[in-house]
Amino acid sequence: MPSYRRLAGLSSTTAVAIITLIAVVSGVMIYMWVSKGVEQQAGEASETGRIISGAVKIDAIQAGPGYVLVYARSLGGTYTVDHVYLYDSAGRLLGELEPQPPILLRPGEPTVIAIPLLLVEEARGYQGRVRVVLSTRAGKLSAWGTVDLTAAATYSTVVGLLAGRDVSCRLGDRRVDVNQIHWLYVDVATGRYSFRYIGGGSVQSLEGTARVIADSNVLDLSKMTPEERYSLGPVVVIVNPYRAARDYEVTVIDTYGGRHTFPLPRLVDDPAKVVIDVVVLWEDLWTPANRPSPQRGKNYLDNYIDHVIRVTVFTNSTARIEVLHASGCFLHMFMYSPRGLPSFDSVPDIVEEYMASSYRLPRDRGVVYVKSHRAAVPPLEDRDIWDPVEGRWVMSWPPVFTVG
Repeated sequence: MPSYRRLAGLSSTTAVAIITLIAVVSGVMIYMWVSKGVEQQAGEASETGRIISGAVKIDAIQAGPGYVLVYARSLGGTYTVDHVYLYDSAGRLLGELEPQPPILLRPGEPTVIAIPLLLVEEARGYQGRVRVVLSTRAGKLSAWGTVDLTAAATYSTVVGLLAGRDVSCRLGDRRVDVNQIHWLYVDVATGRYSFRYIGGGSVQSLEGTARVIADSNVLDLSKMTPEERYSLGPVVVIVNPYRAARDYEVTVIDTYGGRHTFPLPRLVDDPAKVVIDVVVLWEDLWTPANRPSPQRGKNYLDNYIDHVIRVTVFTNSTARIEVLHASGCFLHMFMYSPRGLPSFDSVPDIVEEYMASSYRLPRDRGVVYVKSHRAAVPPLEDRDIWDPVEGRWVMSWPPVFTVG
């Protein structure tokens, strides 16, 4: 059971949207019953419960990249949904979410309920059909429908990060040596990553799972051993539980006890508009071979704030990318595309194209921005953040990019 159990309710949509979704999401079976108790598994409830009518109806369930949208409405009175359950195809409980505030279903008024799967640990990356159960706290009224998450397995929650090692450490230098780079693709909904290092005549590759924190806004490195910090992987993802509908902040405590706080101002008035809102913390010195050792010292991998990015993915499949912090002699590239990034193996080719095209790239290569060598932001200087698509230095703080 995940330690985080909150889910924000979403506002009403139009009837046209419901009709469109019904046409798209075909084959969804809808059932309603009075349950003998929500602690029963969904399969048991469907067999022992009494089918009812004129109460709550789920019109459609849509699976998206990293989330499920449930379109529900009341056919009679006003009902309060304060529990949402997810079961796998075998009837095993994957997770429970408690909407805060509870969701009101009013007669004839369609309501959208968003379920970010990254908040349900057991559902992250799950492939197959799931049963979504809506219930009151007393468990006396339930409505459920099924949806296949296999169709939702896309790359639209995957971001890419590349570090080009020191060319000159001259501020504003945008050059990259394709033989001295390392990069990773990480799914911010699951933490799974692919990593590759090229340098010194060697190549290191690794598949792993980084830490996704959904029940805290603090990463305290000062309380970890070097081995524990190494086990975090190259990135840490911290989830904003309010999905950008409230002011929030993330704090990193480095190995020396220093506090680094990153405010996340509210972006929307309704969490219905946001699928996920996360902060990505990148430690650019992490490589598979750089395990802790006495030679590297106890403060190796000291802060995980070499590059800090806020990634907000909206339900309209666009994304907002905000640079919160970046520093160091390494050049950094940040990559994202709602339609999926280019193949992991193609990244060196993209770097070569970037160099051959006067630091320009078409949008479909997925590179959103480049942090030049030696740049340290904030504050933002005139040769820190380069936009390779528009071919210009970004001059406004904070640097924000809309991708869609």
